[in-house]
Amino acid sequence: MLGLAALGVLTGVFSVITSLSIAVFGKGSALHPAHLRLRPVILVTCAWASLFYVFLFAQSCAAFYVKGQLRKANHRKKDDDAPENKNKTERNVSLADVKYRNKGTKLNLICNRTVGNYMEQSGMFLVSLWLSAILHDPFKAATAGWVWLAFRAIYPIVFTAGPFLFLSTIPAYVCVFYLLVTVWYECW
Repeated sequence: MLGLAALGVLTGVFSVITSLSIAVFGKGSALHPAHLRLRPVILVTCAWASLFYVFLFAQSCAAFYVKGQLRKANHRKKDDDAPENKNKTERNVSLADVKYRNKGTKLNLICNRTVGNYMEQSGMFLVSLWLSAILHDPFKAATAGWVWLAFRAIYPIVFTAGPFLFLSTIPAYVCVFYLLVTVWYECW
């Protein structure tokens, strides 16, 4: 569990450092001068993709970790069985059982819902982010984008904390609503 958390944190830190270094030290020469103003939103989009991969990697790591734990538990259970039960063969839990057939644990649920919720919310976020950047102000859109990403990043932490889940979801909804209001304002 600790290794999985460390992997997620390290990948997230790497993504942030990479995005910031591109923002600070990158020349932006690959961008057409007219597109340079969208650079802050491009960086948010890169960070969005990085966070998505962090969640996907965590989901896969959780599945392998849980499969290993269930395998150890099966071996211990077989060793503890009485001699008359030793002839019974239990089917080992496969990775497919853990990933697709709900044979996992709470850790699997957290990782699966984190990826699922991220995918559910990303479409509206990306559309509103880019529309706001193009039609309104790319710097304000990028700021809302970074805030959205920060609140999405804490989703796996607060998922099992009952009402604290709203500390991740509601502020992210507000960010998307803000971005859509800026687009509506420009088009009105």
